[in-house]
Amino acid sequence: MDDSTVLDAQVSERFGGVARVSSKGALATLGSLADATIEVAVNGTMQRLSVASAASIASAISSAIEHIRRENPALLDENAPTAAEIDLVAKVLEWARILQAEGRALDTITHSGIERSLLLRRLRSGRPALKAAPPTSFGQPWYDVLEADKSKVHSVACDGKVTTLAELLGTLDASATARNQFLVQINGCHWNVLKTVEFGARFVVAFQGHAQLFGLVKGPEGWLLRKIDTPNPA
Repeated sequence: MDDSTVLDAQVSERFGGVARVSSKGALATLGSLADATIEVAVNGTMQRLSVASAASIASAISSAIEHIRRENPALLDENAPTAAEIDLVAKVLEWARILQAEGRALDTITHSGIERSLLLRRLRSGRPALKAAPPTSFGQPWYDVLEADKSKVHSVACDGKVTTLAELLGTLDASATARNQFLVQINGCHWNVLKTVEFGARFVVAFQGHAQLFGLVKGPEGWLLRKIDTPNPA
């Protein structure tokens, strides 16, 4: 491991007086793991580790402690939960409450579902849950489309075909609301069509539960989606 490279370090946070994160600029803006390191105090000396190496070591230590816990639980039972463990439990409880509010039965959650949950990762990173569920992009929660600024243009999969909620539900005997709620599919997820600017080519859309407006436009190389300020684009 080559830890000789000294970053133009910005210490983002210290952890228990034992570890700290140094980075080239704000962590949220980094584009490469090489732009950050984790420094750990070992026998009074700070050791600089790559993020990947530190994560690997942390995982191994966690596995070793769990092995001790299985083999001889009494060795660890008297220890109070660490701040990190308490925080993790709190985040998981928040995650479970959100899933239940969305109608998800907790007994259907698998180990794979926990590992892959972007919402749980979001909560653990310190970012709050949204007030309403985000749209999905090919089955995965799509937070970026809601949180990106107006300069970000997203290339999306869309056929430009507008349908209604009644048609989507497969019934003609539907409420006026369902018959008049127009939808278009973007990356496999149905968005509300608020306005048709140009039939089959330009729309103003929004995702249910969110106030942001988006322009959906068919360009020379495909469909593009980005935030807009007004429902009356030029």
